[in-house]
Amino acid sequence: MAPALVTCWLFVFLMVSKAVSIPLLLAGPNSQVVAVAMFEMWQNGVAPELAALGIIWTIIMTAVSTVFFVVSRRYGLTAR
Repeated sequence: MAPALVTCWLFVFLMVSKAVSIPLLLAGPNSQVVAVAMFEMWQNGVAPELAALGIIWTIIMTAVSTVFFVVSRRYGLTAR
């Protein structure tokens, strides 16, 4: 059951991280997600920090995607 839970949570994490518009609309002063931080950096013209955050976010998403792929292959989960 643990592999299925890990795979499901990784899949949900990857799908939720794609949504940018909803966090922009729901963000408050004390809660800021990566999408909101990147949007604010873009609006403020802070290009070097935005590029660094984008690269770090890409590396994190690639790592999570790779883990999801390995777990799904290891336990025989396939797309239907």
